[in-house]
Amino acid sequence: MRLVDDADEYVSRRSLLALGALKSVHAESLAEKAWLTGHEYQRIAALRVLKDIASSKLTEYAQFAEEDGRKSVIKSAHDVLKTGQ
Repeated sequence: MRLVDDADEYVSRRSLLALGALKSVHAESLAEKAWLTGHEYQRIAALRVLKDIASSKLTEYAQFAEEDGRKSVIKSAHDVLKTGQ
């Protein structure tokens, strides 16, 4: 949990992904927090975590990804929706 707030973006992102894989009760709120950073890779990780925990918010964040406009974020949204929740 403490590593999610690490100053190193990679460490933070990998920690978030691990919490998603573990289906942590904190994963959804941390994914939303990661999204708000605006960082491209944090947003991609947030989408993956929302998928991993079968969040009802995944579709909403996929729409946010479209609005983000970066190709990699949009592609990630399409990928997580394609593979199902």
